[in-house]
Amino acid sequence: MVKMRKIDYSKIRNIIILRLGKIGDLIISSFVFSAIKKFNPESKIYLVTLKKNEDVLRVNPDIDEIYSMHQNVLEISKLFPLKFNIKTDLIIDLNDNDSKTSAFLLNFFKAKYKLGFNFSSQSKYLTHLINQPDKEKTHLIERYAHLLKESGLPISDEEIKPIMYLDPEIEKNVLNELNQFKTHYKLIGINISAGANIRRYPIEKWNELIKALRNKYESIKFIILHDWLDKKEARMITGNFNPDYFIQTSGDTFQHFAAKIKNLDLLITPDTSAVHLCSTFQIPVIALYPNVKWNFVSFAPYKTPYKSILSNSEEIKNIPVEKIIDSFEELIHELRWTL
Repeated sequence: MVKMRKIDYSKIRNIIILRLGKIGDLIISSFVFSAIKKFNPESKIYLVTLKKNEDVLRVNPDIDEIYSMHQNVLEISKLFPLKFNIKTDLIIDLNDNDSKTSAFLLNFFKAKYKLGFNFSSQSKYLTHLINQPDKEKTHLIERYAHLLKESGLPISDEEIKPIMYLDPEIEKNVLNELNQFKTHYKLIGINISAGANIRRYPIEKWNELIKALRNKYESIKFIILHDWLDKKEARMITGNFNPDYFIQTSGDTFQHFAAKIKNLDLLITPDTSAVHLCSTFQIPVIALYPNVKWNFVSFAPYKTPYKSILSNSEEIKNIPVEKIIDSFEELIHELRWTL
């Protein structure tokens, strides 16, 4: 870390936080907003993020205003009110990579303090540069905690956890749909959607997994979770089995997705945003990863029971079904389930 004076967060009022990442990145980043607000309730947090992240954040009480945009230079006018109407004390860049977009925004906004990791593109605009911990040895949330602690914000270990706030009405509706099953069955979620093709698991392997688990454990029911674009694939899977194997649920927003995960007993997923939700709600998870070490470490389940499975290639399709079944057996044994 470059030698510098610590930031006195008790005197900071207006904070702009830059986080233009994916949905999962915002779930991890949300503890930053919470930690700042807990230490200084008088502070105001203004988040600059991408349009696609709005549903994740819309009921987060730790954010005072959200400025959402598409990653396009023409969208910069949306930030004019934040630039010209707010006297900003601190800007925090939460980008975990060298980024010309972050550099542009750090230069665009004016503030007494500008904090971020010491990347070549951003460094000349920062007043407080923190050397990034090794991505192959640390979880992303631990790197964010390091950034804040080294800049002067006290944070307890209990505060370091992914966070997502649910819409109370959506959470209530999802619970009403699932309550009738929760007493008599273990609810196993299978999330078939993922943000990248290398994370897509073949339908025939999902079918093989469901068949094997249901043949052995009659007291489980499956919930197939998916993005709205994958409705056809979900129907292809459920159409191969007795409909009684599955619980049909409504709602296809990310808020619905999160509320369903919160009410599961266990989730199997190739998508890291779902992994972070399991970490948020302490739901046991079996996570499938491509063979990319920094990704495997940075986006691992955090403070929740889990099994992580690493593919032997950069695509998860090569993970054997038997390996997932073995992980399921090991995890339910550790959880002391009686099925």
